Amino acid sequence: MNKILLILISINCTYCFSQEKEEITWWNPINDNKHIIEGQAWPSEVAEHYHRLPKRVANKLSSGVYNLGKQSAGLMIRFNTNSSKITVKYSVKRKDGFGMNHMPATAVSGVDLYTFDDSGKEIWCAATRKFSDTIIYDYKKIGVKKTPREYRLYLPLYNQVTHLEVGVESKSDFEFLSIREEKPMVVYGTSIAQGACASRPGMAWTAQLDRALNLPLVNLGFSGSGRLELPMIDLIAEIDAEVYILDCMPNLTQVTWQSLGIENEEAFKERVLKAVNQLRSKREGTPILLVEHAGYSDEYVSDSQKDRFQKVNKLQYQVYLQLKKQGVENLHYLKKEEIGLKMDDTVDGVHPTDLGMWHYAQAYKNKLQSLFK
Repeated sequence: MNKILLILISINCTYCFSQEKEEITWWNPINDNKHIIEGQAWPSEVAEHYHRLPKRVANKLSSGVYNLGKQSAGLMIRFNTNSSKITVKYSVKRKDGFGMNHMPATAVSGVDLYTFDDSGKEIWCAATRKFSDTIIYDYKKIGVKKTPREYRLYLPLYNQVTHLEVGVESKSDFEFLSIREEKPMVVYGTSIAQGACASRPGMAWTAQLDRALNLPLVNLGFSGSGRLELPMIDLIAEIDAEVYILDCMPNLTQVTWQSLGIENEEAFKERVLKAVNQLRSKREGTPILLVEHAGYSDEYVSDSQKDRFQKVNKLQYQVYLQLKKQGVENLHYLKKEEIGLKMDDTVDGVHPTDLGMWHYAQAYKNKLQSLFK
């Protein structure tokens, strides 16, 4: 009798589980008939759906930069739904380690979901997570709304997405949203711009800035490789942008000069000068924002660290003044003091925590709001 009862319970549980699975409808972004992956400047030219750089530049850029461009930093998908539950399941390329020793798996390989209330205030959505061959984020406490509302799904900062689906209740409404039509902010920078070391993709300063100004953003941050290289400047110039942000000083301190063929201070200044002039020659009226090195948190106890960032900041500012004197218009500058990183704003002395990312985002927000006016 007990054996029969156990069999009946097992059959019933299996039936309930299958019924629960049947209540979810899965939506794949790449199957949509419109372009919905925001943050891609060359959507029809990428080798794989969630890459950032066009495949035609694979041999023009260094292999390091091109491979980093395969990582989905800054890519975001918007959709509308009134489902009370949302599940995101996806696969990534690198599965031997979802995180790093100074950056959690939730940022390196995780996703992040935001929505907005009726007044437009942003709301972060918490999820239960499972990291395995297929990563699953379950959002079970969304709440029921009669009318669909917008969600923004930020993709991993330091991994490559190979497949992704969004699951919602089958009875609910669902629609992927097309990319926004406004000109994007274009960021060319370092690991800090790529997102190191935020705790979640939505906490990267670029993602915070996107939400704060409600403007699309193209993230061309490359870990260790934001070096004002002219092939990348040419590529950036192809994008019809709202503003070009050049935030490369953390990868251009004097310890990198020899490897880059920079012989002295004048050669360094010439590198900055050529980058700005080349970009301006191709995009005459678009604002260009040069950004200083935000500093190291151990500058107070290390004179050598202080000298590293102070030197490149001083030299870049000299180039900025020279260009302004030469009549280069719509050229702007963001100083270290305006970014205002504090002692506890980094993980390892240079890469920001979430608090540091917030300070970055606020500085950019204030600068760009005045610039756009």
